[in-house]
Amino acid sequence: MGDFTYDVVLTLNDLGKGLGVTTSPINNFEDLIQSKVEEKLGLHIYQESIEQRLRPFRQWIVFNARKQKFEIVKGITVEILRKRIADSEISPIQRQITEGHIKNAFSMRNPDGTEPRLIDFDRFHGSFTPEFYPCRFALKDSLYAQRLDILAALLLYVLRRYQSCSPSVQYCELSVGVGDLSSPWVVDNPEQNNGKGLFAEHLEQLEKLRKAAKTIPLFYDWVVGLDLFGDEMGYPYCPFVAQPFIKYIQECREVNSKFGVRIHCGENVPFADADAGAYRHFIAHMYIVFRCLRFLYRKLEYGIRIGHGIAFARILGD
Repeated sequence: MGDFTYDVVLTLNDLGKGLGVTTSPINNFEDLIQSKVEEKLGLHIYQESIEQRLRPFRQWIVFNARKQKFEIVKGITVEILRKRIADSEISPIQRQITEGHIKNAFSMRNPDGTEPRLIDFDRFHGSFTPEFYPCRFALKDSLYAQRLDILAALLLYVLRRYQSCSPSVQYCELSVGVGDLSSPWVVDNPEQNNGKGLFAEHLEQLEKLRKAAKTIPLFYDWVVGLDLFGDEMGYPYCPFVAQPFIKYIQECREVNSKFGVRIHCGENVPFADADAGAYRHFIAHMYIVFRCLRFLYRKLEYGIRIGHGIAFARILGD
């Protein structure tokens, strides 16, 4: 059994690929792969001098966000590697070697980790896929599998680079596997391929409400507002921000100026500690909720009530 950690664990398998030590002669010899990885990263010295009682390479329990399940993997945490690079006792030569290997595991660089030269670009020519050049993709797999938000941040970074090019890039393609595209927890696609938009179901209910109002006498004397409630898990969006809802509420206020909305939000959103990886997801969820509320306030100005809103109290405190 292993220790659970919120930190990202770089698996031995991915480190072997990323550092180019996993070759056909030693594919099935884990100890040899580990010794070569430790040598490239200087971890053999690290074990002897600093962390004798806690081996850098050991079994860890991690949550694989791509597969949505817990796994036991062998590897080292990012924190251990970061401390290793920042260690003041490490020799400048060993630090340069470690940094060079790590940089080359993520990017097309000169062998010592410096900016690539023309010969480096030529050396990497045609090696841009995991199949032909796994070194540049292996460690990213460890990161993405455990922290999907890192993948989102990197995709956004790449898109911004394309937008800032001169001349600007008008068209680009991103390669995404079928497994990720078909997983709703990886690709947030709320429209579900129905072509009707995010709030199609709610707008259908609004249309039924309009029809009912025409057949019920004194309908707007009895109905004083709209109430939104439901399971928030993975769905922080408020349909009242849709233009048909805004227009309907404004029409209702011509009959009853006190017509308003009540929004149950921040109720069943799992709270995560600030040092947990899931905290980013919690904050992202509540940020979307807040943006919806602010938009409604701009459009409606008054008559907006929040049901419970427990999660806001956890963010804002007293």
